[in-house]
Amino acid sequence: MATDHRVTLVPVATGFMDKGADFGSPDVKIMHAPRVAMATGEGTSSLGAGEVWHYLERDLQYPVTLINAANLNSIAWHKYDVVILPEGYNYKPLFDKDGAMKKWIQQGGKLIVMENAVSQLVQADWGLSNKKEADEKDGLYDNVRRYENQEKESLQYNNPGSIFKVEVDNSHPLGYGFDKTYFTLKADNNVYEFMENGWNVGVIKKEAQIAGFTGNKAKAQLKDGVLFGEVPVGRGSVVFFADDVLFRNFWESGKLLMANALFMVNSGNAAR
Repeated sequence: MATDHRVTLVPVATGFMDKGADFGSPDVKIMHAPRVAMATGEGTSSLGAGEVWHYLERDLQYPVTLINAANLNSIAWHKYDVVILPEGYNYKPLFDKDGAMKKWIQQGGKLIVMENAVSQLVQADWGLSNKKEADEKDGLYDNVRRYENQEKESLQYNNPGSIFKVEVDNSHPLGYGFDKTYFTLKADNNVYEFMENGWNVGVIKKEAQIAGFTGNKAKAQLKDGVLFGEVPVGRGSVVFFADDVLFRNFWESGKLLMANALFMVNSGNAAR
């Protein structure tokens, strides 16, 4: 059989390990190749969906079923183990707590939510919440501004694209293969409160900016929060990425995050 399938066999004298789990240990999990689907079409970002599609089909050469986002409510959920929601604008109806998607996740399905799709998940109250605004002192003259300074003042909230250092929990499957740091490309001010009943895998702390321009008000917001992690739901999971981890398919370290989300997180509870 090994010859037929061109597999090289390596004989071992024992199943006992000097370090780590023994062969046959319950800590050694059987991984099934997940059946992956992704939302596309009207209501999704062509750039966001295109990056994921390219990564799966070209980089990994892994099959993915593309489903029009408008039809997601009526799909046969049991046919898929992983569903990806790339950046999009009309996902909120899917997050109905009594809907088919929620039941599918509870039975072992895995949902991967990306970029502004995460903010729609937050609005549906699935255990993730927006970070509170940075504290500001009330001032009597805060609204008295010079007309000539309007462009300069608007830049205080601007973040056109900066690199921030993220601390990674590499004991969690989403963080496998990383040291303790991931560098994220942030093009917005989205960061979420630390979860009490979820796994805060990638967190941003104080003074985390490494490169690029970020307005002072935006920078004050981008600290002490979570950017990616896992929300357990029954036997399944929701994995969320606040940032574009596959930006234009050149953000190489983000590809490892995506692979971990697809194949490692909650890999033993596929909805089969």
